[in-house]
Amino acid sequence: MSRDLMYDDKTGDLVIQNGRPQFVQGEDEMSQAFASRLMIKQGSFELNPDIGLSWSGLLSDGFSKEIAEENITECLEQDARVDSVNNVSIEVDENHHAIAHTQIVIAGQLQTYENDLGEVD
Repeated sequence: MSRDLMYDDKTGDLVIQNGRPQFVQGEDEMSQAFASRLMIKQGSFELNPDIGLSWSGLLSDGFSKEIAEENITECLEQDARVDSVNNVSIEVDENHHAIAHTQIVIAGQLQTYENDLGEVD
């Protein structure tokens, strides 16, 4: 079971309680790892420029649901624990706020995740 430092999902800050860093594991760690991966703009991490999410279809070129869904699939499949990404669907509200719903197979089990993509053009 994977374990990692816990980050606040609103601020991205390391969570510290009583002077000690907190940890996340299991399903929560997986969700945090996927959210972190989706927040990295592909090409921005010098040590591994292929890691992260291509923003094409999200922001820089205008919003395209189809391209964004493909890019999210490719981004999540970068995680070695992911067997496959079965479905990605994006909902955009009237304020141009997007939420991605994904169905991912990990170790033969289907799991569903929801990630806030923020505002899209």
